[in-house]
Amino acid sequence: MLVLVFLGLYTSLVCSGRDISYFQSWESNETWQYHGHEAEVATGQVHSGGLNRSFWLARSIVTGEEVEDVLSECRTSEAAFGQDVDSIDGLPLFEMKLMMKAEAIQEGSSLVSRVLRPLATDRLEPFVRQQLNDCPQCFMCHANIRRYRMFERMAVMPHMDIDAFATVVVALNPEEYLGGLYLTFPDDKRRADQREYFSLKAGDIILHRWDLNHGVRIYTGTRYSLFMWFTKDEASCAGKPFAWFEKAAEDGDAEAAFSLAIRYTGSQWAVGGKDAKKALKYSKQAIKGSVNGMYVYGLLHEMGDLVEKDIGKARRWFKKAATHGHVIAQYKLGLQCLMGDGGPQEIEEGLQWLRRAAELDHMEALMKLAQLEMGQGGVLPANPEKARDLVRRAAELGHKAALQLQLHKPATQRKEL
Repeated sequence: MLVLVFLGLYTSLVCSGRDISYFQSWESNETWQYHGHEAEVATGQVHSGGLNRSFWLARSIVTGEEVEDVLSECRTSEAAFGQDVDSIDGLPLFEMKLMMKAEAIQEGSSLVSRVLRPLATDRLEPFVRQQLNDCPQCFMCHANIRRYRMFERMAVMPHMDIDAFATVVVALNPEEYLGGLYLTFPDDKRRADQREYFSLKAGDIILHRWDLNHGVRIYTGTRYSLFMWFTKDEASCAGKPFAWFEKAAEDGDAEAAFSLAIRYTGSQWAVGGKDAKKALKYSKQAIKGSVNGMYVYGLLHEMGDLVEKDIGKARRWFKKAATHGHVIAQYKLGLQCLMGDGGPQEIEEGLQWLRRAAELDHMEALMKLAQLEMGQGGVLPANPEKARDLVRRAAELGHKAALQLQLHKPATQRKEL
């Protein structure tokens, strides 16, 4: 297999004490050409749920003029970044809505007609259809811009975009921040907590299907990110957009089974309400290969409203997911070990899991550790300086209670960031 070090990709960057690793195992590919447009394209893969999951990098497929047009809209329309709640973590999105179900949202309509529709018609839809041979009618259904910056939102935990068949992410201002979009490696325990970032330039895009485990983390600066969600065709944009999960699950895809299981738990992703039979059916299928499935199977037994409550079983499945780097499972397992829920009380192991989750930016883990460092429960000797640092880290990421604590701290006690 030919590995391509692609236009300046490098393995790691150390900045302000952060060691940032970049994905570099790109396979060479042909130059993409379409009606006078061309872009250098590379393909990558990660193993997840027992299958290889592909994604694509296309260099400079979006022009400099288009990037500047979008950035200008971002910088002159700060108030347009709304604070709707994210279904992944319950935090504000800081999102400018441009298109929903192929219809322009009023405040973004000018940008949609000026940039997005021509970009989609001229390049993105043809590119997506060509790369995804199982989606010859792929259709741009939603488009939004998100803003990431300190004390608002600096991270999104690892997840899959299960509201779309495919996602295109456009790099707008990568020179203005450190970090960005990253991959995880859930099938490889040796790399369970590892993240590899995409090294991008303005105008580059990343294309991936719904099944790619990924997240976002910035450490400095402000990141603007334009992303588009594609459905399999125009009809599925307007109607039932999730039929592809059912077919993939029938074919044995564990991540597809997880995606269906979580929808029937009654969570924020639920479609058609709770369904105990389907939630259990798909979660049992998902645990055969999906780390996400292991977590949701534990969650079902922790919740106890769709299946018989069994905290011991929940703890065992949280541990299976946690050892593969599932951040929420690490946090929940840490609490269970500290409290002795579902098994013996194991203080040291509980602290280890909480610290792993905190290192992976789980805000509640940071805040729980801060409480413990203040001497709560006598688990740790009081260390106010460590506690303040943990609260500061949670505040940087956007944790509401941590932000309030930072705001009410005397100015002489606030750390310069």
